[in-house]
Amino acid sequence: MKRCPPALAWLCGALALSAAACAAMERPRLPPLLPLSLLPGSEAALVAPDCQALSRWMVLPRRDANGRPVGIASEQKGLRLFDLAAVLQRDGRLEFTDFPPPGAPDALRQGKIDESLIEMTSAQGRFERGRFDPADDVRVALDTGYVVEVRCGPASRRMVFRPLYDAALYAPFVRQGREGEAGDGGPAGAPGATGKSGKDGEDGKDAPRGAAGQDGADGEAGGAGGAGGRGGDGGHGGAGRRGGAGQPGPDLRVEVRPIYSKFYPDEELVFVQVVARYFDGGRGNFRSEVKNYIFHPRQEFLIRSIGGAGGRGGDGGAGGAGGDGGRGGRGGRGGDGGSGGMGGGAASGGRGGDGGDGGRGGDGGHGGNGGPGGGGGPGGNGGAVELTVFGSASFAQGVRESLRADSFGGPGGPGGAGGSGGRGGSGGRGGDGGSGGSGGFSAGGGRSGESGREGKRGKDGASGENGADGRPGAEGNPGKSGEVRWRAISAGG
Repeated sequence: MKRCPPALAWLCGALALSAAACAAMERPRLPPLLPLSLLPGSEAALVAPDCQALSRWMVLPRRDANGRPVGIASEQKGLRLFDLAAVLQRDGRLEFTDFPPPGAPDALRQGKIDESLIEMTSAQGRFERGRFDPADDVRVALDTGYVVEVRCGPASRRMVFRPLYDAALYAPFVRQGREGEAGDGGPAGAPGATGKSGKDGEDGKDAPRGAAGQDGADGEAGGAGGAGGRGGDGGHGGAGRRGGAGQPGPDLRVEVRPIYSKFYPDEELVFVQVVARYFDGGRGNFRSEVKNYIFHPRQEFLIRSIGGAGGRGGDGGAGGAGGDGGRGGRGGRGGDGGSGGMGGGAASGGRGGDGGDGGRGGDGGHGGNGGPGGGGGPGGNGGAVELTVFGSASFAQGVRESLRADSFGGPGGPGGAGGSGGRGGSGGRGGDGGSGGSGGFSAGGGRSGESGREGKRGKDGASGENGADGRPGAEGNPGKSGEVRWRAISAGG
C-alpha cells in the first residue's frame, strides 16, 4: 500500500480538525485541475485571497528524511524552508501555493496564491524571493534557533528551525595572501634600417661617325652598377622585469572554547573564533576578518594560512627585424657604334658598346636577439597561527585531535617567456644589366655594326641571420611556512 506524502497528510489532518470544529461549514471547494501548459502568449492566473477574511492560515515547513523540519547551517544560502502555504477562507474556499522555484514555468503557478502577498521575515537572516540566507554569524541562532515568521495580512505563523553544526557543512578556513604583481614585459628591439640602393652605372659614350670611306668606331661599354648597401642589424629585445613578491599569508589568532545550545542539550559543542590579520606589504596597510564556527565534538576541520603566490616574470622583448639589403645599381647602357663615313667607298658601321653589369644586391641585416624573460617573484611566507583552547583537559585533547591547523609559504611565480628573435633582413636584389649599344650604320655597301652585348644581372644579396630567442626567466623561490603554536588554558586558570 502506498503511503500519503507527509505534506499532504499534514494538510488533510488540519482540514479535518477545522471541519470538526465547524460542523455547519460546507466542504471546501478545491480549485479545478488545470493543464500543466498555458496557451501561447497567456500568463498564469494568480489567486489573491482576502487576507482580512481568513478562517485558517496554514504553513507547512520542509522536512528531512526523519520527518522533522529541516535544519539550517549558517553557510547555506538560498534555502527553501516551506513546502506549502494554504488559506482557508470563511466562505469555504481553499487556496494554496507550493512555492515553485524562481524561473519555473508559469503553468506551475497557475491558480495558486500570489507569493508577493506572503511575507517572510527572520531576525537571524533574510529572505530573497522566498529563499532564505542565514546570517553569517553562527552565534545568532545558538539559543533561539532560526525564527521565521510567515504572514498573510494580519494572519501569521511563527516557526523555529534548529541550527545545524556539522563541520562538513562549513567550507574550510583557508586564506591566502595577495599574489605578487606580474613583471612588465621588455621593450621590443628597434628594426634595422634598409640598406641604400647602389648607384646605376654610367652609360657608355656613343662612337663618332667615321671619316669619308672609313669605318665607324666601336661604342664605349656601359659602366657597372654600384653594389647595394647592407641592411642594418635589428636591435636586441629588452629583458622582462622580475615578478613582484607574493604578500605574506594572514596571521591567524584562533580561540576555541566549549559552548552549549538547547537544541543539543546532551552535547558540549565546540566554538571556534578565527581572527585573520592581513598585511599589505606594498602599502603598509592591515585589514582584519573575523569568522565564527560551532561544531559537534571531535569533528574534523581545517584552518590554514598560505602566502601569496609570486608574480609572473615579464616576457622578454622581441628582437628587431634586420633591415633589407639595398638593391644593386643598374648597369650603364653601351654606347652606340659610329656610322661608316659617307662618300669614300664601302665603310662599315662600328660595333655597339656592351652594357654594364648590374651591381650586387646588399646583404640583409641580422635580426636582433630576443630579450631574456624576467624571473618569477618569490612566494610570500605563510602567516603565524596561534591557537588557544579553553576548557577541560579532555575537551582540549579532543580539539587537538580533530582541529587541523597549518601554514604554508606561497609558490614562486613562473618566469617570463624569452622574447622571440628578430627576423633577418632579406638580401637586396641584384641590379639589371645595361642594354648593349646599337651598331653603327654602314656606308657605300659596307657592313652594319653589331649591337653590343647586354650586361649581366648582378647577384642578389644574402639574407641576414635570424636573431636568437631569449632565454626564459627562472621560477621564483617559494615562501617559507609560518609557525603554528598551541596553547591550552584549563577551566580553572
